[in-house]
Amino acid sequence: GAVASGLSRAQLAKARAEALRARQVEAGALEWDEVEQRYREVAGKELGAPNTTGAGFVGIRIEDPTKAGPPDPSKDPAVHAAQAARFLKMKAAQDKAVQELEDRKAKERIEADEELALASRLDPALKAWSEEYGKKRNIRSLLAGVHALLWKGANWKPVSIGDLIEDKSVERCYKRISRVVHPDHTKKLVHEERFKAKRIFDALAQAMGDFREGQQVKA
Repeated sequence: GAVASGLSRAQLAKARAEALRARQVEAGALEWDEVEQRYREVAGKELGAPNTTGAGFVGIRIEDPTKAGPPDPSKDPAVHAAQAARFLKMKAAQDKAVQELEDRKAKERIEADEELALASRLDPALKAWSEEYGKKRNIRSLLAGVHALLWKGANWKPVSIGDLIEDKSVERCYKRISRVVHPDHTKKLVHEERFKAKRIFDALAQAMGDFREGQQVKA
């Protein structure tokens, strides 16, 4: 029978299906396959799903067209060849993505182990520099002692407390040491030196923040 709109149920269902497909095409969830002459779903682009790139290949099952049974005799052999070639290309991309993911995880595990070993070995010296009797040292004390922690080749000339009497001298010295230990400037260093530089930078930044707060109170 007809519904209130004058369309049959079959017509209404078809209209809804076409509207949904139009939304999926607009959202990138469907694309026209010139080889198979039909719309097909785009992996990772389902309607309402988050957009993913690269690693979206990982965990997606890619069907091998050569294992779906004998080729359809009604299709041009070139179509079968194109399907097989596309499968091989997608499978190669997936294998590469999986390998890159495994390599990245392995590297992260190694670096995590190295971090623990470095913390165990270097933290005592870093703590002795940054604290005294359980209390954080002030910025002048840290700047005057930081040279003892720096690595060979670090572009730094030691300073004394006497060099840091004026507040402006503290600011200038802090800016100079920041250029040595800031993470943006230590990327080419070995892991141990990057680890040490990051700890030094964090301690100095905290102490400098306390120093500037004190200046504001005095003002």
